[in-house]
Amino acid sequence: MNVPALLIATGFGAIFLAAELRWYVQPPAIDAKPVMSALSSDHMKARAAVRNVLVAPDTAQFDGMRSVTEGATKYVCGLVKARDRTGNVADAPFVYAVAANFVRVDDGGRLTRQQAPYRPCPVIEDEPKVAQKDPDKKLTISPTALAVVKTAVQLMPEGDPATLTALASTMAEAAGSRAGGAGGQPMEQQIAALAGKTVGSAGGSSAGQTIVSERGKPTAPASKPPEWHADRPPPNWPKFPSGHPLAVPAEKRPPSEALALARDVEERWKKSEAAGDPRLRPSSKDIKDASRALLTIDCIDIEYRQAWAAFVRLQEMDRIVATG
Repeated sequence: MNVPALLIATGFGAIFLAAELRWYVQPPAIDAKPVMSALSSDHMKARAAVRNVLVAPDTAQFDGMRSVTEGATKYVCGLVKARDRTGNVADAPFVYAVAANFVRVDDGGRLTRQQAPYRPCPVIEDEPKVAQKDPDKKLTISPTALAVVKTAVQLMPEGDPATLTALASTMAEAAGSRAGGAGGQPMEQQIAALAGKTVGSAGGSSAGQTIVSERGKPTAPASKPPEWHADRPPPNWPKFPSGHPLAVPAEKRPPSEALALARDVEERWKKSEAAGDPRLRPSSKDIKDASRALLTIDCIDIEYRQAWAAFVRLQEMDRIVATG
């Protein structure tokens, strides 16, 4: 047995063991999300679309990219960091619509060559909850109450402080009674009652929208048209109750075809007005068909603002036709 060689090997082994214990280094775990994002075709399209609108596309760096599906529409959301018009580095969130191959960047015109109206990334909340003072107690809102709240918010007059204060007070009282087990009306009934008061405070001007019943279900629409403005499109298309002519699903069309159909109806209307002959007006069915075609245009499409203005004009025509 070669004793000197054994001693030398043992010495080197002890030295390496001591060095490993003293300066232990563990490589970081591999994060699979950037790898999956790099291989995703939708994410690659989103990065290409964002670079295409940047003033300095070569400096773009992406982070937090994720795929989101809302209904049948797919989006890619994330954050882009790049140099702006002044040469400084800035970051901004973006939302890319996969089907439309269109991206919107919330940069205020700093990073992109052209600015488009920005809509935040859609968020699907499976279980909406109300935060309370006690973090250990969580109050879950039932689907019925949530539906009533959403409808009440749609019906309430815009910017009415009294209505907002009443809604906050009712929600607080309902939360306290549910958390503390106290008696009184259920939260759904309290919110439904507030919704009825809100509709009444609007002075009957929100017709065409639905009135909330005690169970939170829509009843018949009001008789007067809603106060829609062609130059102020809402974030989403209005929802119509079951049985309403505009609630009937329409065939999905490209935005250009839907807008062309609406223009054709408007041109026929203008010709009838110029000739002074109501018989030349488009029928109520033609107007509703054109309106349903406009409703198929996605709210994040660049044509949405134009589609909304045409939709408001069509509804005014339909009201005139209905009243004779």
